[in-house]
This record gives sequence, C-alpha cells and structure tokens, in this order.
Amino acid sequence: MIAVARDPERLSALVGECEGEVIPVAGSVGDDASALALAKAVAGHQPVLDAVITSVNAPPELAHVMTQPIEDLVELFRHNVMSHLIAAKAFLPLLAPTGHYIGLGGGMADVMVERKGGVSMCQAALRNLFRHIALENAGRGPTVKELMLYSLIVDPADEANADPRQVRADEVGDHIMAIVNQPDIFPGPILALKSRKQVGQPQRDI
Repeated sequence: MIAVARDPERLSALVGECEGEVIPVAGSVGDDASALALAKAVAGHQPVLDAVITSVNAPPELAHVMTQPIEDLVELFRHNVMSHLIAAKAFLPLLAPTGHYIGLGGGMADVMVERKGGVSMCQAALRNLFRHIALENAGRGPTVKELMLYSLIVDPADEANADPRQVRADEVGDHIMAIVNQPDIFPGPILALKSRKQVGQPQRDI
C-alpha cells in the first residue's frame, strides 16, 4: 500500500503505526505539475494501481457568503474542488482497467448550515465534478466514484467522548474496501455514508 501526503513527518508516523506495511510518498496535488511529479513518484514504486483513494480539502473559516471576500471563496474552491480534479487527471492513468478511483467528499451539498455556505457550494460542485469525471471515463476501464460522508467522522483520539451513532475513521476504511471488493452492489458514481449501520452494506438511494 502506498500512502501520499504533503507532510513527511506525518507519513513517517503512519508508517510506524502500520508496522512498515505502507510505502510513504510525500507530494502535493496543489497544481498539475506537482500532481504529475507525485504520480510519477508513486509509479516508481508501483506502475499499475488497483485503487486510488483521494481525500483532499482545506478547512474553511466560517463566513456568510454575502460578506465573504470573493478571493476567499475562490481559494476555497481551488483547495476543495480543483484539487480533486488535478488528482484525478494525474492518477487515473495509473489505474488498472479493473481499478477503482474513489474520492471522499462531504455531505453538505444539500444542507444549509449558518456560515458554511462556501462549504456547501464546494461539496455540491464536487459531486457534479465526479459525475462528469465518471461520464468522461466511461468505457475506458477504471470506475470513478465519490463517497459523500454525511456523518461527522470520529478520530480514534476522540473515542471516549464520541457519539456512538457517528461513523468511526476505521469504518470509513471498511466501507471503502467494501466498495472496492464488491463494486456491483455500489452503483455510482455518487455514493453516501450516512450512519454506522450502512458500513459495508449495499448502496441505496441517497
């Protein structure tokens, strides 16, 4: 397994947690050139991939869309939408014909929350971006899907105070593996994980 992130120190910590079963590759998908260099580095370890899982975003500051500077919204889109497009362009070509490309997104595309309008807009755009990537890639081999995470995801460090109904971080991983191993019961391109009861279960209408 190959893990990619911008921070080499966090990658080293992950390798330690996984007892050496992870190959760390530091890099960025902030722009096309960086993403292509990163894909080349990954291909140096494994030329053909079975699956690519992307989780890229930048946490926004809370703001009303009517007063938030346009430049801030543009940056929000760049980090939370365009980064996914850049990653897909770089890594889809590395996938085997039977491979899977899965991007993680949030579930606020249809939810209105005070001062999170920018987040909602980005997640709605991301959903349609994945629909278009899947459409344009149809018939070329790898499947393309977005997994929208509607639940707040519980970090293992917060387990003691966590709501038992919220999805755990390792359960997201379990659900992704179910999608990869049983693609026929997860018709795409848009999937949703809303509760712990859904983990590993066939996709139903969202």
